Amino acid sequence: MPTGSTGSTGSPGSPGSPGSPGSIRPWQDRDIPILLSATQTRLPDQIRKSWQPAWSRQTIALLEDLRRTWAAAPQGDLINLILARLGPTPNLNLLRFLFGTLDDWARAWIKWRLVRALQSVRLPVTLCGTGWEALGSETWPGLTRLGPVATPETLTLMERSQIVLNPLPSYYQSHERPWQAMAAGAVVADSNPILSATVGMDACLPIPHTPEAAGVMLQAALADPTALEQRAADGKTVFEHSHTYRDRALMIANTLGL
Repeated sequence: MPTGSTGSTGSPGSPGSPGSPGSIRPWQDRDIPILLSATQTRLPDQIRKSWQPAWSRQTIALLEDLRRTWAAAPQGDLINLILARLGPTPNLNLLRFLFGTLDDWARAWIKWRLVRALQSVRLPVTLCGTGWEALGSETWPGLTRLGPVATPETLTLMERSQIVLNPLPSYYQSHERPWQAMAAGAVVADSNPILSATVGMDACLPIPHTPEAAGVMLQAALADPTALEQRAADGKTVFEHSHTYRDRALMIANTLGL
């Protein structure tokens, strides 16, 4: 099935990658400088406009206030922000509604503004997934739009890539994409401090929350291919040492006392 994000289809020794550990495409053969595999179902402003006819003015005012507060510091935890607003005994249905509605917007906003930042500095990027036709006729040198791509093909694209982007709000503490990218021998670029704290600053590319600064950092990373290749090798080593499916299974077994 075509998709913009990838499932985990690799072997236990190399999750998310069709190859075995240590079997990766040589760096000089990687022809995709930056890959973004993500679904963009609606633009952020389209999501906000959909709120207008659906709910009361009071509800929309609350949504907009929470949205502005979180967007001013997007490294923060959205659900904690909502809980602080609802008080010590929140209505769980309201909590679920507010988080689900705002999370839908936040994920679209994070991805869209990063792509706009890449556009502003004309970085070579390959976009795969549904929704990027929202760019319309806009293009720049190095932009490739593939549309929906099946999971196995997405994993192959990662093996051809130097940098794989993982644009998600920071309250998503984990995602399969960073591990798939490392398994494929690419550098994962992520703004979530949890990832860099887990694998080390040298094994990934921590990018700022500010999209303009992220664009500049990505541009600098591509300008130093030797350092980028070493960062990819460090990420691959860290992944194979302690973050494969087998490692996860052992962790679960140990937790359960098996």
